[in-house]
Amino acid sequence: MYQLKLEPLNLESFHEFGTFADMLSPSGIQSGQTPAIFWPDKVVANFHLQDRVAFGVSEVSDRPKVVAAMEIHEHTCEIIMPLNSDVALFVGPPMRIVNATDENCHAFRIPKGTMVCLRPGTLHCSCYTLNAETALVLIGLPELNYRTDLILIQLEDDKKFEIVI
Repeated sequence: MYQLKLEPLNLESFHEFGTFADMLSPSGIQSGQTPAIFWPDKVVANFHLQDRVAFGVSEVSDRPKVVAAMEIHEHTCEIIMPLNSDVALFVGPPMRIVNATDENCHAFRIPKGTMVCLRPGTLHCSCYTLNAETALVLIGLPELNYRTDLILIQLEDDKKFEIVI
């Protein structure tokens, strides 16, 4: 089993997997003034023009932080935003033939209220709660994407990942 040390989220180490922004403390270009300030385009997801984006909530209970399965969406991004707790997010490089190792995969701490947009093809799995028994995570994908663009990969015991906090 591989071990991955939980890393803080930063642009340098996360850029190959996607983008992110703190949605609870926005900064940068803004329009308007108090009482209605708008920070546009903090996270941009590339969905096909004909696809409708559907938002759902994943309830993640505390469990061992062992990655036993991964998924890939080859043709679309996935938006992930923890609502009430920091979470751990496992990611790996885009690949059709899975050769995930501790050298090319990462586990990032995603602070609550931080929106992450994974690039198409990025290996990932369900989040792991870090400071709550149950984490609620907002998920954005094209409608019915789990039926049309999901590859699920079960890992052999010696290829699993343990996230070390």
